[in-house]
Amino acid sequence: MKKTLILSLILLLTAGLFAERKALVIGNSNYQRKTLLAPFNDSNTMATALGASGFEVTQANNLTLKQFQAVVDTFAVRLNSEDEVIFYYSGHGAHGTGSNNYLLPIDADPGVTDFYDYPAISIHVNTLLDKLKAAKTSIVILEASRQWMRIDGARLNLGFVWEGAAENQMLVFSTGPDRIIPDYDLPASVFTSALAEKLNRSYVSANAIFTELTEELPKLTEGKYHPWFSGELKEDLLLYYPEQIYLTPGNAPSPSEVEGGGSLSW
Repeated sequence: MKKTLILSLILLLTAGLFAERKALVIGNSNYQRKTLLAPFNDSNTMATALGASGFEVTQANNLTLKQFQAVVDTFAVRLNSEDEVIFYYSGHGAHGTGSNNYLLPIDADPGVTDFYDYPAISIHVNTLLDKLKAAKTSIVILEASRQWMRIDGARLNLGFVWEGAAENQMLVFSTGPDRIIPDYDLPASVFTSALAEKLNRSYVSANAIFTELTEELPKLTEGKYHPWFSGELKEDLLLYYPEQIYLTPGNAPSPSEVEGGGSLSW
């Protein structure tokens, strides 16, 4: 059993060497009504963690709508059918009509914009998912369900609504549909910090990591955080340190590491 498991892992890793692993990481902090502390730090944390896991990382922060569109389009046009892709975003987001979710650039102001007009001022999550379909596997991670400070001092809850994902795509919310991030002014997001910790030490798959986070964070935060994901990957994405895999004796992960991945430590 042990030999079979290790052989399967070697074959999976060998196949992965012929695919490119690409990540786009965006953090929007400097909004008109409020500078968010976490997104810039979250962006740096995820860029570092994904780079260490073998991804070619493109990072951009504090984007206007035109800049946001240009960065996404430039990234998407470089994708091919063998690529493994992660898109990470931290900042403001909101839901509009129906099941439509949007990412807000720094020049958007939902406090004075009707949600029917969101398509004109923001990035549609469905459009983003469509652009990433060119890759073999893609994961979209959104740290964006926050409160918005209106000009009159009132706060709007800008959560997401449920949304599905295509085959071999995964959509991840840092907190579940119709919820908001409870800690508004933290310098680093709880979900992102937990995810980076798992990326920095795990050989387990993306499916396993996000399943663990949805189970562990509600318990560890006394019900404050409820991560959610849609679209379990059929062709799973293994997260690992490519420069350490089997190049020297003793670098192979143990079966327990492959199967379980460990739990979070706080």
